[in-house]
Amino acid sequence: MSPSKATSRPSSGPVHVALVAGEGTLNRVGRVVQHLTVGLIDEPLSLMLVASELDDVSSLPCPPMEVLRYMAPRPWRFRRRVVEPLAAQLLEEGAEVLHALDTSAHGLTRAIASAVDLPYLLTVWGLTEVRHLAGVAPECRGVLAVSTPVQEALLSGHGVPPDLVHVIRPGVHQGPPRGPGEQAAGRSRAILAAGQFDPSGPFEAIIRAFHELRQRGSDCVLFLLGEGPAEHRLRQLAAQLGLMHQVTFVDRLGQTQLPGIFSAADLFIYPRSDRQFELELLEAMAAGVPVLVGDCCVGDFTHEGLTSISYRPNDAADLLSKLRTLLDEPASAAALAEGARRYLREHHSPARMVAATAELYRKFALSERTLKLA
Repeated sequence: MSPSKATSRPSSGPVHVALVAGEGTLNRVGRVVQHLTVGLIDEPLSLMLVASELDDVSSLPCPPMEVLRYMAPRPWRFRRRVVEPLAAQLLEEGAEVLHALDTSAHGLTRAIASAVDLPYLLTVWGLTEVRHLAGVAPECRGVLAVSTPVQEALLSGHGVPPDLVHVIRPGVHQGPPRGPGEQAAGRSRAILAAGQFDPSGPFEAIIRAFHELRQRGSDCVLFLLGEGPAEHRLRQLAAQLGLMHQVTFVDRLGQTQLPGIFSAADLFIYPRSDRQFELELLEAMAAGVPVLVGDCCVGDFTHEGLTSISYRPNDAADLLSKLRTLLDEPASAAALAEGARRYLREHHSPARMVAATAELYRKFALSERTLKLA
């Protein structure tokens, strides 16, 4: 039986919210979802999570948050098998607002919202997502941009009414502060670089700059986090330069694994944005790691000399110069890291993210309650 739109919904008490995760959502942005859900538990809200049967939800507060599972992949294409049972469950639990946690969850969220006449919100994480966003459904009450560049892209003619667009920046927890040179005591200093291994050169420049550092006597090791078509060529380059024991290739990790990685890093390099919000860069700053940034970012938290140092991404000599400055002047590196942490405390606190998101949930749920009573 199809779920009915004329169903009884709460007229008082806590607002009932269902967060909807698409394929891979929790792997890509799981740390932020973790901070959001933990914070929302303390709000006067009732939470549910709609997630694929393949998703690992062990890092989330379940319980008290209830989890509803759906079959993967692409469930919204199978209305009778997936959308209608989910919609019926959500109505039975009293859901009042849906929240698609990224655009991969938009199709499913939109189908459920349409089936049972529920308002929904959508979070957009990148410029590539904006380009492929073919408007929103009438039930959409808000599109949440994670940064000013994403907001500007949404407002540039992508079928999203301007009054629906809100900026809510991701919140991150910070690790304990570090002293100058603290992480390097008694071991080689660890340089970490992350991104897509594409053929256009930014990781080749990193390896060449690292080789020159070693040639000049720096005791350091390099970890390259990522994947892509240029990996074989990069491994060959490291071997040709005699660096196979100092350069380690690591598969790109899920968000929940990043804090442990950054706790052992002394410098972090982010050579090129993939036009998605750079959560790895944000997590590095939160961990107190000084960062070097190549191409400009989707996130709006990189500020020259305050939160990060920039370099030309294909210029090994420029990168070498910036690396030497940070490695040879630990006090300057520590000051840069602390400047980033101060900025994140003001603009990327989990408490700020939770409060802004909860306010929207309440606004739209209470609006629906008022319409119901009118």
